[in-house]
Amino acid sequence: MPKTRGILESSLYVSDVPRSVRFYQETFGFHVIKEFGERGCAMHSGERQVLLLFKKGASQAIKSPHDGDGELHVEFAIASAEFAM
Repeated sequence: MPKTRGILESSLYVSDVPRSVRFYQETFGFHVIKEFGERGCAMHSGERQVLLLFKKGASQAIKSPHDGDGELHVEFAIASAEFAM
């Protein structure tokens, strides 16, 4: 059985991409590594990890359509010592 080296990427579908980008930049220090125009962007979210932010409904018309809705969940591992700052 192959062993994983973590999760390479996670996708969130948001109503306001610029607002979501600001949140992840200001809260976690993530930075945008690739923009997808109106559809969204990719953010560096850790060593070999990417957080994809897509505008809800904006990826349904592409060659490999995808979208998400409802209660989605992403959890970031943060050492408790980071909160003592």
